[in-house]
Amino acid sequence: MLGAALITCAAAGVLVAHRSAQQPPSSRYLVATRDVAAGEVVTRDHLGSVAVDLPTALSATPESDASEIVGRVAAANIGKSSLVSTGQLLEDGRLLDPGDVEVTITLDPLRTPLDAIAEGETVHLLSTDPNGKGSRVLSENVRLVSVSDEDDSAGIGSALGVSVRLGLPDVETATSVVDAAVREEITLVVPSPLSADSGSPAGGNQRNE
Repeated sequence: MLGAALITCAAAGVLVAHRSAQQPPSSRYLVATRDVAAGEVVTRDHLGSVAVDLPTALSATPESDASEIVGRVAAANIGKSSLVSTGQLLEDGRLLDPGDVEVTITLDPLRTPLDAIAEGETVHLLSTDPNGKGSRVLSENVRLVSVSDEDDSAGIGSALGVSVRLGLPDVETATSVVDAAVREEITLVVPSPLSADSGSPAGGNQRNE
């Protein structure tokens, strides 16, 4: 009787496994419907979905998370029919226009309002020549790509201080910012959350001007 019971259990296990193998995958993941070149902004037309059971080691984005992909820039080429993952894309808001560039500089922590800035927000840049008179506007509505208040010598400027990576509209603006970071003192100015002309929120994704 014990042997018969074991044989019955084994047969039932085989039947369950067989039925599971015959059932189609229930999870859908995003795939590219056409080639996406590095530097191209991903749109909904680039995306489709496929039902597939993926191994845990393979990264892909569920179809329900498509809104996290649309509008971001491809960091590398994505081939047609390839699974799409966030690791293939730049962070949201980065390098959206062909002329956009990024530069990292180091600022004086005493002149940087760390409690009022965060990644993804916009600020104005002022530059002051210690040997000159007054200050000038370097650039307005500059996007803060990243902010680090740890000692960092990787940025252009002082050896120690607050390291910030800035999203700038063109190389000409980046040249002015880099030159000022070496020769002058740069101050971040936090703008009002309301735009001056309409009274509407300025927003962290506002484009550089």
